[in-house]
Amino acid sequence: RGGELHGRADYAAAEESYSAALRADAAELLTPVLRGNRAQARLRAGVPVRALQDVEAALALDATSTRLLLRRAACNLALERGEEAEADYRAALALDPECEAARRALAGDFSGGGGEGGEG
Repeated sequence: RGGELHGRADYAAAEESYSAALRADAAELLTPVLRGNRAQARLRAGVPVRALQDVEAALALDATSTRLLLRRAACNLALERGEEAEADYRAALALDPECEAARRALAGDFSGGGGEGGEG
């Protein structure tokens, strides 16, 4: 449901859908994915600080997720933290040398101003 809402650009509803799923995930099996998805909804809704909090919590559970590193890079760019974003892109590329999103980003400039945090 969250993905469908996100696809319709209803980011507030998507965030709530992911929050409800997190509350229902008692075994925390999906927590990194749900937090990553909620982070993307929060980032798109213009709330990068809260998005970054979600990504940090997700990475604490799954530090080898290229997708989460890309999402954190996008949060850092939105917060005009270019050096941190660059470090995230480099970490993503170290995990997945074929990650096109990280390669493209590293070919660019890190002065801030947004980003998507899509897939590798």
